[in-house]
Amino acid sequence: MSSLPPPREGVYPQRTEGYEYTDALGGSRHDYPPETSVIVRRSGCGVVERWQPLAERYDESELCSQGDTVSIFVFRKYNEFFQRSQLLVYNCPGGAKVFDRSEPIGATWSWRCNSESAQIDSNVTVVGHETVSVGRQAVEAVRMRYDSTITGSTRGTQLQERLLERNTGYVISVQADVTVRTDSPFGEVGYEEHFAIESKSMKPRT
Repeated sequence: MSSLPPPREGVYPQRTEGYEYTDALGGSRHDYPPETSVIVRRSGCGVVERWQPLAERYDESELCSQGDTVSIFVFRKYNEFFQRSQLLVYNCPGGAKVFDRSEPIGATWSWRCNSESAQIDSNVTVVGHETVSVGRQAVEAVRMRYDSTITGSTRGTQLQERLLERNTGYVISVQADVTVRTDSPFGEVGYEEHFAIESKSMKPRT
């Protein structure tokens, strides 16, 4: 089997549901729109993927494809509440393997990424193989689970389940639940995020 090719550059529409919430200053909630986009662009040995449901919220990952694996080297999470912003940039020394199509069902491994003030420790599990419909296309996919503990200036847990295209590692869908306490311009505050996104097409918009 040849090396994983990166997904094509472009804008991938996503069915979306979910929200983020903080208890700062009496509480504020941002609901996500029913359609968002993942923007993919080539960079280095892989791609940069950016999901931005709102002007006040985005995730961005720098990924590298080598052999049967996809590794993440940098992850950025941006939030803004009450016109105060917070950007956490996690670096993963040597890369953190987020997908390996050669691993069997039930395989597990771990990795750690660090920001200036926090760190995230993740346990990764290959849950199963599935054939799913994306638009009118049948796609071979691998279901992955990421159980993460966050410590430092942000403290709590993150759980993600993802479906990834077996031939490229492209993320077909994500379900995420985050519950943390974090140091902020308002002092220590609680933050939650719960969302699900699902690709509407395996072909990007032109």
